[in-house]
Amino acid sequence: LTGADPSDVTIAWTLDGELRAETDRVLTLRGLALGSHSLRLEVVRKSSGEKVVLDYPGRILVRPTVGYVNMSGSATAPYDTFEKGSPSLGDVLAALGVAPGVTSVVHVAGGSYTLPAGVILREKVRILGEGRDVVTFYCPEERAFVVDNVAAEVSGVTVNGGVGAFEVSAGRVVSCRAQNVQTSLTYAQGAGFKVS
Repeated sequence: LTGADPSDVTIAWTLDGELRAETDRVLTLRGLALGSHSLRLEVVRKSSGEKVVLDYPGRILVRPTVGYVNMSGSATAPYDTFEKGSPSLGDVLAALGVAPGVTSVVHVAGGSYTLPAGVILREKVRILGEGRDVVTFYCPEERAFVVDNVAAEVSGVTVNGGVGAFEVSAGRVVSCRAQNVQTSLTYAQGAGFKVS
């Protein structure tokens, strides 16, 4: 309704079929359940009854900011409790929500885990292992963890074997161990810990 006088317009926001706000030009959503949500915006010119309706089915996706890696979890997405945790760190990281100003956290229960590919932390993500004596990762083909964000952290894990353990260009690696890690043509320097 281009050029409409704001006092001659009503705006209705509907989320998942439930009216959430009327007359506000901005809708702020808080406390939404995890998952996909549909939004509808209905704008009506009072004087003429002219109406514009915009539907956005499934366009709002709410993801958790805390995830759990657990060998004995049920592997139920979005992995937001230890009971629903996944044995795959990659799956848990993929399910996490990443937003400006928010640091996501992954808790890792004791166990031995294989990383089919290295984990590169370029977002604000903290991977918190239960302890380096009980949490072990093995990544056969590449460096297991690359920490490349000032707010990123890997803590309380051991990388055992493989061709590279930790590379840190920003962020933190705390109370971690690298053991039996080999050099390769790709990782000729800093096979255990490389700080750049």
